[in-house]
Formats: sequence, C-alpha cells, structure tokens
Amino acid sequence: MLWTASSGAGHSWGAHLALFYALAHPERVTALVLLNGTGMRWGWGSARRAARLPRLSAEERAELEDLERRDDDEARERVRDL
Repeated sequence: MLWTASSGAGHSWGAHLALFYALAHPERVTALVLLNGTGMRWGWGSARRAARLPRLSAEERAELEDLERRDDDEARERVRDL
C-alpha cells in the first residue's frame, strides 16, 4: 500500500486496506487506485459477516437482506454504511 498526502494505492490486501481507510477517513483521501482488491462486498467471508450481524438492529438486518438482492450503487453504498 502506498500513500501520499491525499491519495492511496493498494494491491490485493493493500487495496482492501486502502478502501477501508478511505471509507473511515473520507476527508483525508481524494483519490484511490485499487488493484486486484477484495472489493466491498458484505458477504466477504461468512465468519466476518456473522460477527457484524449482531451489531445491526432487526430493522437493519431486514434492510440488509433487501439490499443484498440488489446490484446498484445506491444499495452498495447503504450496505457500506450499515
């Protein structure tokens, strides 16, 4: 993973880390280069998903089920926020 003042680049796991850094600190990042990363799918790893679900309310879990059936930017953004 390579960082400059306002941009990041990452390959493979580094791309995953760069993406999550940018999501956690959007005010610090203006550009990203992600190469061959794992992506931003909620279901990436059943153990990881299982660890996140208890933190969601029943309403959020129901919303998540609906969002996971969709394939659009708005749904992916909301999944990220959850």
